[in-house]
Amino acid sequence: MPKAYLALVKWVGGKYKDSFTPGVPVSWIENFDRKKFDNYNKDNDEIIYTVEWKEKKIFKKYKVNVIMISDKMSELENKIKILDGDVSPKALKPNTLAQYYLKKQKLFDDDENEKENDISQQKKKSTKYDIYNCYCLIVYYIVFLKIEIGQPGSDVTVTDLQWTTAISRGSYKFMSTSLVMSLFPMNVLLKSNYKGGKCKIKKDETPQKLTALDTRIVDAIKYSVQRKFKNTFTLVGFGQAINSKLHKLRSTQNQSKEPSDQDDI
Repeated sequence: MPKAYLALVKWVGGKYKDSFTPGVPVSWIENFDRKKFDNYNKDNDEIIYTVEWKEKKIFKKYKVNVIMISDKMSELENKIKILDGDVSPKALKPNTLAQYYLKKQKLFDDDENEKENDISQQKKKSTKYDIYNCYCLIVYYIVFLKIEIGQPGSDVTVTDLQWTTAISRGSYKFMSTSLVMSLFPMNVLLKSNYKGGKCKIKKDETPQKLTALDTRIVDAIKYSVQRKFKNTFTLVGFGQAINSKLHKLRSTQNQSKEPSDQDDI
């Protein structure tokens, strides 16, 4: 079966500039010649191509650099790690990629029906290969696919795995803290609380004033949690849950800094 090649692209402009998207079908890239690309200097990623990107029911054109092509998604992912690049939120949906592979399989099957039947075993191997590739792609998007939370256009995103974990929580308080932990780095959480200022929890011995969490992100979390738990959500409880979680993080951090008996020996 002809290999279904995918591309690793780097976005040239727009809000995703310089970020990477793996798994773009090469058939979406205008005037792309794989043989010519293979002959290019591997250090040269400045050749700009136009990719036709399907959004909803229409195709939009974007400028990209093609960094690498492969029939294996894992090779494209490894290349991003080598480049230490950021994965773009702009990604293909798993069903889009599945349809791409199925289309390739159908074209292959139609062609093979016109030939002798002495290669049926090879077809079975190719089908297994495609199924495995689709499985790898779906697993990849569960981990890396970005989902926007909050109101449309918030530009606050979590991975599919982080979102699935958050909505599985049994209360709005646990969902809130799950999203807070996903969206803020630990160094920010340790010196922050919901609205900033001095911590009101009596047991919190933090001397300095705390910084307020980014309101844009907090508002997106609040909006999504409130939609999920319409009947139980309260604004007071939302803030208390976040502050309580951050207090526990600081307490754990402080305990880890305390000298142990071994340090006194």
